Amino acid sequence: MPFIYDNLIATAIGTTVILILISIQMRSTNTTVAQMSRNVALNQAETMATWLEEDLESMGRNMGDDDTIYDPIEREENDGSPTDSVLTGLTYYYENESGDKTEIEYDVGDEETRTIAGTDRPIYKLSREQKQKGSVVGGGTSTSLGYFDVRFVDEDAEETTTEDSIQAIRVRFSVVPPFQNDESTLDEVHRMVVVPYTPAQD
Repeated sequence: MPFIYDNLIATAIGTTVILILISIQMRSTNTTVAQMSRNVALNQAETMATWLEEDLESMGRNMGDDDTIYDPIEREENDGSPTDSVLTGLTYYYENESGDKTEIEYDVGDEETRTIAGTDRPIYKLSREQKQKGSVVGGGTSTSLGYFDVRFVDEDAEETTTEDSIQAIRVRFSVVPPFQNDESTLDEVHRMVVVPYTPAQD
């Protein structure tokens, strides 16, 4: 009987140790996943900010004062955005030194719904198309975005819709990490890009 009792005790202790080790391993795995997801979101936000800056600085380049530089911007409401809205469509133009016109089209659509900081919110994808003479010559799709908006601002950094007073293009967006778990410390990465608006320059 004491032998059986000792075996039961040893089994219980062994099982407890195994469960503790499994728990530690699971927590370590969750921590690793959370850190990787955080780093992915940070890198994606920096990459997107860089190409947006390079992309938007071409708006209106080499075009005349009477040319259409951009079409009316389309937006919809979004409580999760600092601007309370998300851009859904933007088309703008520029020309090369030979006078060939290029059209850039941004299209933003919601793909799914996720819980961010305890709130269910839509997740967006930004699709980009580059067209020359009616043919698509380039494009791409962004990562998962919490919001995306573009505004024109004047010399006082105030929003404006009057083309003559536009001094810069301000873009605000957020990138949502691809994975979330109990160890996650970052719900989304917020970025703002400000691009000088100089359509008369090449």
